[in-house]
Amino acid sequence: MKRFFGAVLATGSLIALPSANHANYSSTYNPSKLPAGQQRSFPTAEGFGAASVGGRGGRVIQVTTLADSGAGSLRACMMETGPRTCVFRVGGTIELLSQIKPTSGYLTIAGQTAPGDGIAIKNHPNNLTGSPLFFNAPHNIIRHIRVRPGPTNGVKQDTTDAITVDSRAENTILDHVSLSWATDEPFNTTKAASNITIQWSMVYEGLSRSTHKSGEHSKGMFLEGNNITAHHVFMAHATDRMPNAGVGSRADFVNLISYNMREKAHQYFSMKQKEALSTSGLKRQANIVGNWVSMGPSSLRGTAIFGGNYDEQYSTNPGNAEFFLYQNVDGRRRTNTIDDRLFMDPMDWKYVKSQPIGALSVQLFSSPDQAVRDITAFAGAFPRDASDRRVLQTFLGCTGRIIDSPNDVGGWPTLQSGVAYTDNDRDGMDDNWEQRQNLSSATADADGDGYTNLEEFLNELAGDQDSYGNLVNRVGTGNGSVPAPNCGIAI
Repeated sequence: MKRFFGAVLATGSLIALPSANHANYSSTYNPSKLPAGQQRSFPTAEGFGAASVGGRGGRVIQVTTLADSGAGSLRACMMETGPRTCVFRVGGTIELLSQIKPTSGYLTIAGQTAPGDGIAIKNHPNNLTGSPLFFNAPHNIIRHIRVRPGPTNGVKQDTTDAITVDSRAENTILDHVSLSWATDEPFNTTKAASNITIQWSMVYEGLSRSTHKSGEHSKGMFLEGNNITAHHVFMAHATDRMPNAGVGSRADFVNLISYNMREKAHQYFSMKQKEALSTSGLKRQANIVGNWVSMGPSSLRGTAIFGGNYDEQYSTNPGNAEFFLYQNVDGRRRTNTIDDRLFMDPMDWKYVKSQPIGALSVQLFSSPDQAVRDITAFAGAFPRDASDRRVLQTFLGCTGRIIDSPNDVGGWPTLQSGVAYTDNDRDGMDDNWEQRQNLSSATADADGDGYTNLEEFLNELAGDQDSYGNLVNRVGTGNGSVPAPNCGIAI
């Protein structure tokens, strides 16, 4: 049985917000309790989507084939109804002939169970149905998968994300996913989405000209909706939307890396709600904490590339915005000894607040330079494949570029299928692990902590806890090099 992460390493530099209402942060991970009746999706789940139930207590469905459809396919599991957990008995790449769009929620996709080099998903070149995975039902947990759709075959098409989270998919969390090579944003939440987290993930190389009808369209993340959290996410090589907070209200962007944007990094809008025929104005509220923004080889020179941009001129509800800025690094604010507001255009300073907007949805975070170490050490689907390793090296070496095609960077990695752990009773757990834990099939939650035995196994596989059940915190434990602020590029 493979485990992705080991024990906690040396303590790094954690930061605390300038408010008595926030805890002092340490490397000992003891997450705060969620409101009564709620359980974290897994121990390291944070943000507004951290209470997603996923498939807890439901059926275990084995994915035994890389085929697009049929018995044992990922599609068959996702399209079932009721609480369910998809566990993988095969590793490799699934090529989809059409979109998978579950109509029933309470779903866990446990990519950490895949043997070999893990699991990846791509579109067949003749697949014109859009995003490979489209979620529009509540309570989803998606972990340790790679989704890289790629361009269509000779057809102009520019609306494909890697993963789309739509309005009815409230309470969804994505953790350790690697998303790239989409003709629209690799990750998109839509206008009425709510309580969503993406964490410890990689989003990069949205395709530029590719098959787009209107030319250049390389994007990062488009995060619309209410109560959206993005933390410890690596973004690289796109024109803009790194990330973009569009229609919606509250967003927390914490410990993000945005590298090699052509024009803009963080973008914020205050818009009128367009769903359900409502025209009420929404106030854009964002906590922007501990982020690292850096220009790169594709970035326009001689232009004002600010880390944060309030696009008031394009907002349908202009002037209704509040931003809290704390310890962000970009081309103008290269150290933490100068005004936090320098992260944004001085034209937007009138919207900056001196205290966090509400309770920050992320408990553990660090300074920007430590976040770089943590993210480059731990983000993305594990085990890391050649594509993720390559793009991280472009960031650390201040190289790389915006691309038109996956073929520009070597195409899709070949993932070895490997050998699955023994699971004779088909309950999703390694039989040897169950024996070591002295588990009985008559008891679903042996230690009574709210996580089922299956979830305990999945949490250990993903590195959330060790074999003794001790929780593992990654924040502040990464080590390694940090590029020069803004890659040394003068503004």
